[in-house]
Amino acid sequence: MLHHLGQGIANIDSEDVRSGILQTVCVTIVEQPHKIPLLGGAIQIANLKNDLMGQVTVELAHSKIQECLDSGDLLKLKNYLRFICSLAPLIEGDGVYNLLTGLLEKAIALQTESGDKRNPVAEELYVMVLLSLPYYVKTGEDDKQVNEKYSGQAEEILKLARGFVYKGDEKQLNILKPFVATPEGATVPYEIQEFVNLVRNALESVVEDKWQLNKLIDITSMVKLLAGYEKYMETKKYHVFPALNIPEDASKFKASFSYQYPKIFFQAYLPTVFETVPAPESLEGVLLRDLSNDLIYNMDFNRKEVTRQLITLDLFFAKSAFAEPGISFDRLETIEQGNSTWKVEDVALEAILENIFSLPEPSHKPVYYHSILIAACIMAPQSIAPVFGRAIRFLYANLETLDVELFYRLLNWFSHHISNFGFKWKWEEWADDLKLDELHPRRKFIEQLILKEVRLSYPKRVEETLPNEFLSLVPEIPEDPPFEYLEDSNPYREVVKQLISALKESRDNVEMENAAESSNSVESAINEVKEKITAESVGGRADELDKVFINVLVSTVCHIGNRSLSHAENWIGRTAETLKKYVDDEPKQSQAVEAVLKYWDHQPYVGLTVLNYFVSNNVFSDAVVVSTILNRDNLLFSEAGWHSVLDWIAKSDNSQALLITSLSTISTTYTSLDKQRDEWKVWWLRGIFRALARKFHVQAAQAADINDEELSVILSEAQALNN
Repeated sequence: MLHHLGQGIANIDSEDVRSGILQTVCVTIVEQPHKIPLLGGAIQIANLKNDLMGQVTVELAHSKIQECLDSGDLLKLKNYLRFICSLAPLIEGDGVYNLLTGLLEKAIALQTESGDKRNPVAEELYVMVLLSLPYYVKTGEDDKQVNEKYSGQAEEILKLARGFVYKGDEKQLNILKPFVATPEGATVPYEIQEFVNLVRNALESVVEDKWQLNKLIDITSMVKLLAGYEKYMETKKYHVFPALNIPEDASKFKASFSYQYPKIFFQAYLPTVFETVPAPESLEGVLLRDLSNDLIYNMDFNRKEVTRQLITLDLFFAKSAFAEPGISFDRLETIEQGNSTWKVEDVALEAILENIFSLPEPSHKPVYYHSILIAACIMAPQSIAPVFGRAIRFLYANLETLDVELFYRLLNWFSHHISNFGFKWKWEEWADDLKLDELHPRRKFIEQLILKEVRLSYPKRVEETLPNEFLSLVPEIPEDPPFEYLEDSNPYREVVKQLISALKESRDNVEMENAAESSNSVESAINEVKEKITAESVGGRADELDKVFINVLVSTVCHIGNRSLSHAENWIGRTAETLKKYVDDEPKQSQAVEAVLKYWDHQPYVGLTVLNYFVSNNVFSDAVVVSTILNRDNLLFSEAGWHSVLDWIAKSDNSQALLITSLSTISTTYTSLDKQRDEWKVWWLRGIFRALARKFHVQAAQAADINDEELSVILSEAQALNN
């Protein structure tokens, strides 16, 4: 295949066709970097038969690298750098070595200028150069023998690299940990490792092993299989790779998304009986993770192709690198000792999980990663499903230390995934956890997962998939929410019926442009409600009367808009001006929020959505809504409540004040708790505080006066992300 590709490229005479082929090569280099060695090999073969093809490719690579340097696009620069390293056998002189050295010197200079502060650009350049060295050394390999020139130059670069003094920030690392050891004694499944340190250590180990890169694909051997290879080598042409201009102005460089914060290596398949993924500290471990992440990031326009490439990554490494595709975990014990037990499916899924659980933010919306996993299960169900199950079991077993935000990301991913496969799961494995405290993370996960399934389907469908022990967690959702003010025994029944009629007539009159008449009708009905409330509560306090009146008014609006969310939004918009007259201060707004949540008590996630419509129409403030959620455990410790708080803080016109108030509210509640008696409430509040402070770390920069030492430390760690 490689020979056909190389010879086909060499035989192109048309300049237009050649240009098109080279543009395709450039796109492939960026979007599918795992194919770079094969592309390099194809160009080497083409050069043997037609040195013009080698020349124009080297010139194109040179121009692309200079473009990246001028624009500061480090992500593309990395992959073009690997490509030119793969073309090293075509290049005369030390052009590639000089480029690598120049970039590394730039990285060292930038980090030195930054002093004790981490420099993301310097770190990315540093990692970029180090991970290019295996390509450089491997492409010069001949008959399994390392090329002394290339290996010698690579070791010179590594000696220079030791001058890069990495400045890690402990506070930043602490707030970005996916698993957090708790004061209550829970231990994390593994200690985090930074990608930059892993890369450096991996390359040092490779040098100690005398550049034994046996797991990388051997392109040189493939090139030598070309018919007439020896003859072609007698007339082989080499090409000049001129010096490049590395900008002095460091502001031109922009760190890629994954380097904006310390880059942590996420693990989900820890070695137990077998090592199914390369160790994080190995060259293959860091290189495969880097290639997978680039593929996921750069080919986001074609999730199915991303999936296909991820689960066939083994094809682009040596045959000895992986066990056979699709091999079951049980069958790994049949593999002869010394042979690889790495599973390409595990490598692919662990990379996707790293993106799902990236902190403080993933680069893409969660549904993108979810769809890749769903596509993988569809493409190779027998191979992927067991791997998927092992990841879920690992994460579920470690929920006590999993970051709260990641708890909800896991919940969303898992619910989305099984909703695409008939809601099938081995629920019996979790039956014993139903006996845990209601706020225990595993018990809460089960509860919230079932609630999310109901939202994605309907109660009866979900019940059909659950064992009997779990059925009590399926909520009973009435066809129409009960409305107490229309019950026969309710004293306000008649005036509420009049109010409903007036509101509906108001809608019709507005459509017929009889606005004045409609307004009078509604006001008259409202006055009737007030009078009835006063008559029923003779001698009652004014604030208590207001409370009843707001309950009646707001829940009536909810009732007439209960057919769908669009109806609710429509009715709230129509009645907003009327509601504002009566819900005109914070206590009344708080009561109105409670009225909405009470009406939608059977479907709190709907209630929270409806509240958004009230806020959008300025009936009450987002601060009142967030305050209510933070003071109601059933909402605060729920998936719907968590996302509502995030959304309101994110889109608030005064998000900084709202965040600071929210952190203060959580802190006040936290300090009032008994740390032993309220163990799991403490766990949730601490985790939510950590997640909010980290997610909105820019707004949190001005937060202070947190009246708890532990939470103050967490806040300072989140604020460190602004450095």
